[in-house]
Order: sequence, then structure tokens, then C-alpha cells
Amino acid sequence: MMKAAVALLLVFTFVLSPVFPTVAVASDYFEPGKKALEGKYISLMGDSISTYDGWSNTKPIADETVKYRYGEAYYGLPGSGHHNESLLVSDTWWHQAATELGAEMLMVNSGNSTGLLHVNTSAGAEWENYLQGLLAYKSRPYYLGYEGKDPDVIALYIGSNEARMKTTQVNFGSVADVDYNALITENSDGTFTYAEPKTLAESYIILLHKVTETYPKAEVYCFTIVPACGGNIDAVNTRTKTTIITNNIIKDAARYYDVKVVDLFEGFGLDEDGDGKLSQKEYDYLTSCYN
Repeated sequence: MMKAAVALLLVFTFVLSPVFPTVAVASDYFEPGKKALEGKYISLMGDSISTYDGWSNTKPIADETVKYRYGEAYYGLPGSGHHNESLLVSDTWWHQAATELGAEMLMVNSGNSTGLLHVNTSAGAEWENYLQGLLAYKSRPYYLGYEGKDPDVIALYIGSNEARMKTTQVNFGSVADVDYNALITENSDGTFTYAEPKTLAESYIILLHKVTETYPKAEVYCFTIVPACGGNIDAVNTRTKTTIITNNIIKDAARYYDVKVVDLFEGFGLDEDGDGKLSQKEYDYLTSCYN
């Protein structure tokens, strides 16, 4: 298991498990017997890896009585009919993180196949239209609280679905090229009007603006992603290229809004020589983490 020190309020150590990145507290930084985030609330926005049956199921977003909602769950208990039924909710990275830190999950705002800007599906128009409504830059940033409670910590772990796509399928753009004045307009009443994003960079900028404006007191953490496994090293390196592009957008946008980055890609020791590809050793390690 590879450990990578990252900042999440103080110091956590992320450890890659077979399916989920898990979290263990670096005990040297905390008082013995005391949890780092006792009494705090964590909210999450993510895609399929951050779902679980009963915590992130499909529900109308307007239904404020539903605590955990926002898309189809990928993971669930045996017999639940979900894509993966081999794990418990306690196996998810976010449940482990909250447990280790003494925090409570306030909102699990995650859905299977959900993305930042693009929908990649061949399952039919109805499913595609459904996913279009769940794009991260739209209404999802407004639903990270619950019953009058706001999150103390917000984790944004999204972008994996675009990183699986080819560069010809996604208009990635760059944060450096974003025209902020054209993209976001502040109205006289203090609200904002957003232009329709045309690039992945613009969609992430809108996402972060909505999150930081809606929850100004929350600590926001943007997770970079790792390339999806499956196939030989050439296939994975095709995804590594788009993963690096996506991660650069995430890091640049986080820098602009002065929020934290949890760099999973770097923490897992990927592309250490900076040539944009995984070495055979890095490929073997990455694929072993999913077996």
C-alpha cells in the first residue's frame, strides 16, 4: 500500500485499498484519544466511486426531506441490484474518513456516471438527459447542506468520467483561458448569473464559485484523480493523458479560489518522471490496487 501525506485540515494519510482510497489519521498531529473533527460535518460531491445504496440514491433534488440524494448508486449490499454488491458502506473512503476523524457525513451528493460537463453514455436518451441534469456545475453545489446545517468540510472528488474520455470528446480548455467576467456576472441584488460553460475548465470554475459562495465558512478540498484501470498499459496511458489534463484544471481552479488540493495522483506516485505516461512499475502498482 502506498501512503501519501495530504492536507485535510491538519494531516491525513491516504491509503489505496482495492476499491476505495481510505483514510487513516496521522496520530502524531492529534491529541491522544481525541478525534480531529469531532462535532464537524463533512459533505461530499462525487461520482460512482463515492456512492452507496441508501446514502446517495436517486431522489428528486427538490425533496428536502431526503438526507442522502443525488443519483444512482453504484455500490450496495448483496441483493440490492447495484453494479457492485461486494462492499459495505463502511468500506467507502468517505465513511472511513468520517469515522476516523470523528465527523458526521452531512451530505453524500454523488451519482453513478455523473460528470463535470460532459455525458458519455450509450444507454439511451432518457439516461443521457437524466445525467445532463446532474452535471456538477449546475444545481448540485447548492445541495451540500441539510436541515439548516452547513458543512464544515466539503470534498469535491469529481472529474473521473471526463478523464476516461478521449481528447476529441471533451473540450478541456484551461483555467488560464477562462474569461471570468464573461462567465460569472454579479447582479445588483448580490446573486450571480452564470454563462453556459463551453470547456471543462469553465465548468469547474463555476462549480467552485457556487460552492464557495454558498458555503463561505466551509473548508473546501479538491481531489485530483487517478487514471481508470482496465486494459494494457497503452490503454491506461491513453487515459493518463486526459487524467493529467483534468488534474491540471482542478489544481489551477483550486489555486484561483485559494482552496486546498488533495493530490491523489501525485500521492500514488504516478508519472514521477513527468513524461505524461505511467512506467511499467507504476502501471503494475495501479492495476494491483484494483484487484
